[in-house]
Amino acid sequence: MSASTSQAGAVELPEELIHLGLALLEASRTADIETIKAILEKGAPAWYQDQALGWSCLHYGAERRDPELLRVLLSGGAVWNAVDKWGRTAGEISLSLGDRDGWEVIRNEGVRSGMSSVSEMRDKTDDRNVASCYERRKWRRYEYDLES
Repeated sequence: MSASTSQAGAVELPEELIHLGLALLEASRTADIETIKAILEKGAPAWYQDQALGWSCLHYGAERRDPELLRVLLSGGAVWNAVDKWGRTAGEISLSLGDRDGWEVIRNEGVRSGMSSVSEMRDKTDDRNVASCYERRKWRRYEYDLES
């Protein structure tokens, strides 16, 4: 599997990944969960989005209103906050279809991912750095208040 470079200098995906990404998108529309798991195990890029709508496997999974499918896709690497060509996330697709359970699965992944980021940041800092950042932020707010 080798990547090529486009004229603009951007790295293009290897053909194999493109085929796996397209297979995952198609499976996310209609296939059973076991088939989707098998495609993910082959290394399909769960973050891949189609050209037509900008939908990811998670968008298609949300359209199916199957919370278990959404869990499988998220655990396989689907991006919970990826947006389509109109700026809509899979969570918004779930909400627009009245699928509260699906929306909660996606929202919970967003919360979990946000908490992981905070935890990682906390692990890389000590209390003095956190206090220093807080003071700088507070001072910036004060400066903006004076300008208004």
